[in-house]
Amino acid sequence: MSAWIMLLATTVGTGAHAADVLLPTFTPKTMGDFAPAEQLTADTMSALSGEGLDFVTPGEIQRRAGEIADGCAERTDCTETLWRHFPGSGLAVVGSVTYTEGMLDTRVMFYGPDEASPLEIVARRIPDSGTAAFAAELAVTARDLLELVPDRDAGVLA
Repeated sequence: MSAWIMLLATTVGTGAHAADVLLPTFTPKTMGDFAPAEQLTADTMSALSGEGLDFVTPGEIQRRAGEIADGCAERTDCTETLWRHFPGSGLAVVGSVTYTEGMLDTRVMFYGPDEASPLEIVARRIPDSGTAAFAAELAVTARDLLELVPDRDAGVLA
């Protein structure tokens, strides 16, 4: 699955400083949760592309922000660091995944620029075969929330 993420990271998304969405890899809660977290991350990148949204890939986030990208959902300073490294981006999508008996317990938080609290939280239990459909829902939520976030590149409001 890591090869799939690397392929997506090189073919979609953006390495630019500003993008619609910042997407660090979803945080696995245990060692057994890495593969489901990677799959949901890959499916979310594909869904964001399907919605026509530009995003910064987990690989680019790791390259620019360093270890902060690891376990982002569990770090209180993660989103602050993301905004510092990627000014002008519109939304950060940060999530965690736990796998139990064929089901994924997910918690995905959508942060606006420089916001300490999420704009929206989606917590859902889904079958491990349902990551693509769930990722599509996340991408639609991201698109809808981006319409509410002011354009940071538009300049200062008078």
